[in-house]
Amino acid sequence: SKNAERCMLFDAGGLELHPAMNALHAWSTAAHLQVGGMSLDVVWEPAEVASLVLPAVVPFVGVPLTPVIKTLGCAAEECRWVWEGLPTDTASGSRDGEWQPLGFGRTYTPSDADLGSRLRVRAAPPATSRALAALPLLACVAEAAAAVEAPPARPLLVRRLGALRRAAAAGRGGSGAGILRVLSYNILADCYSRHWGAAGGLHSYCSPRLTRPAHRMPRLLAEVLAFSPDVALLQEVDRKWFETFWAPSMRQLGFSCVYTSKAGATSSEGLAAFVRTGALEMVEMREVSLAIGPSGAPAAAAPLLDSHAGTREGVRRLPTVAQLLLLREAAPGGSGGDGSSGSGERRHALVANTHLYFSNPAMHVRLLQTAALLEEMDSWAEHLPAATPRIVAGDLNADASDAAIKLLTTGRVEAGDPDWLHGALNWAPSLELEEAAGVAARQAAATLGAGWDAVGDAEVEAAWARLADGSDDGVGVAAGADGAACPDATFEGARRVAREHHLLRVAATTLARSPDERTDEQAAGGRGAVTRLAASILDDAARGRSLYTSRPLAAAEVARQLQLPLAAVSTPANDVQATSWYTRAHTRLGELMQRLLKAKVELRSRAASEGSAAALAAGEAAEVRLWAARAAGVCLSHPKPLQSVYSLDSPPTHVVPRYATSIDWICVDAERLEVVGVAPRPPLQELTRDVAMPSAEWPSDHISLVADLAWR
Repeated sequence: SKNAERCMLFDAGGLELHPAMNALHAWSTAAHLQVGGMSLDVVWEPAEVASLVLPAVVPFVGVPLTPVIKTLGCAAEECRWVWEGLPTDTASGSRDGEWQPLGFGRTYTPSDADLGSRLRVRAAPPATSRALAALPLLACVAEAAAAVEAPPARPLLVRRLGALRRAAAAGRGGSGAGILRVLSYNILADCYSRHWGAAGGLHSYCSPRLTRPAHRMPRLLAEVLAFSPDVALLQEVDRKWFETFWAPSMRQLGFSCVYTSKAGATSSEGLAAFVRTGALEMVEMREVSLAIGPSGAPAAAAPLLDSHAGTREGVRRLPTVAQLLLLREAAPGGSGGDGSSGSGERRHALVANTHLYFSNPAMHVRLLQTAALLEEMDSWAEHLPAATPRIVAGDLNADASDAAIKLLTTGRVEAGDPDWLHGALNWAPSLELEEAAGVAARQAAATLGAGWDAVGDAEVEAAWARLADGSDDGVGVAAGADGAACPDATFEGARRVAREHHLLRVAATTLARSPDERTDEQAAGGRGAVTRLAASILDDAARGRSLYTSRPLAAAEVARQLQLPLAAVSTPANDVQATSWYTRAHTRLGELMQRLLKAKVELRSRAASEGSAAALAAGEAAEVRLWAARAAGVCLSHPKPLQSVYSLDSPPTHVVPRYATSIDWICVDAERLEVVGVAPRPPLQELTRDVAMPSAEWPSDHISLVADLAWR
């Protein structure tokens, strides 16, 4: 166009750049752009704050806030930070006045003077003189999600802190030198919160405000920081909260941070470890899968896994992981109470952080996972100084009576330990219950046959009676009036009883809770109730469903086990507990359980007797194989048992409605580490003052464990 202004580029010396020059070269070389009579500075790829986000939490007094920043052309440390506050009318919520500067630096800790104020932070990159005019375009501002609040009072936390301080002051001659403080804490992952507040939900007793992550996360951080640990080991850490809240906050406060997600593409929570860089160096971190495959199984457990495919495949699919941390003192420590060092060497510690598999019946799985973790630590320790102590911490989902804790603290679990059989005869994968439920569905469908629709209710019941007549399969209602030994006292016999018990329990629950799936059209289709039920059984079996999800197939399983006609389970009742099948189901469940308990005792006794004979005849390996095959147990041992920093009968660490138990642990090498003090665990009545946990006092459904340790 004849009215277009001429554009020219000039370098820093005032020389015009040739119009034919490569565009990238021209713009990266230019210092000025001339557009007609106007001259503009050219700044090529200036440092820039690409994004700035404050965590979506309630700003609490005393809890540091750290934004997440992304920069181009500079490091976050080079940016200039300004925090500002805007007073807000607490009655109306309207903003009152102008933004006032509050502080400088990446992290800001609100004070009492900030109560009710909104907060924002501005981050500006370093700028050359030519880029100053563009600085507003290169900087970012982020505003907090809510006004500053005072956190709920936590008198029990104050008491725990005071007790730990007194123990630390009394230990090591009061010097506190050479103390290593370790914290372990299951912080309750928010990814499981979907049904917390629903009627009858796990945490429905608690105000939704207190269970929101925006409220819990800063309170959890405040607790961790109040204890001032050298090593903080967290479980159930949401990945997104680690990335947006925990890691930025802890790094800024002088901690190195590592995160390990549970295995599996859909996993959104895992483990986090934080190490104070002023006290310790994180030399190396290894992620260990505790989904025990053929190559990762403890050597002593191989005969068991070889003999029991259900257990072998079940543990192989688990998402359980552990973090192994090799730590080294940041400066040479002391071998004596004054912290002095004779050799000047920096001491090491090998620390494990884990969250073992949760399913209550899977005691044998947690035992196997514990053995695998200890074996992994042993393997690494072979290449470390002999004096390197070991620490195992986390939510082990096991109390003091469980075999996993016995292995940790005594170094040995026998093949006859009850946990082996309890797990093998109660954990669904060990029993291969899904497969058994599928077999039951196909068996019911095959009995009814494909021609069911050509007959009426009477013919269907006649066909069904043939299944009921042959359904016992060695698992009758009673073991014999005289209580004599029965075929249950073989492992396969006991497993059949256990399967029947679990399938009936699931089927009865499904049948009692699931609504009738028939439509009005189906109900009015002219078929009788039994014929309609048979049609649904055949249809659901053909679709690959099982009694876990299908009401008709659940009804079929109840009728099969109780030897009832289909009519007895075909019509929904207003009061399920008043129906005859419900009462009979509970009676049979009790009888099956008694048979199972008796079978377990006889199995262990028989395995002990036959195992001794096998050992005399063919050697110890034969005894091991016999125990594994006949009673699903093996002997596991560990040469370096650890000591729990808390007594084994201490108050619970985990409390939810109608359930309280001690499943969180810190266990240490007592030969190399002295327990100077611990943060006491509150009594149960304090944990349940507001029904359960979490609550205003407790931001998680677990308490934190904290121990002061000293190298010996």
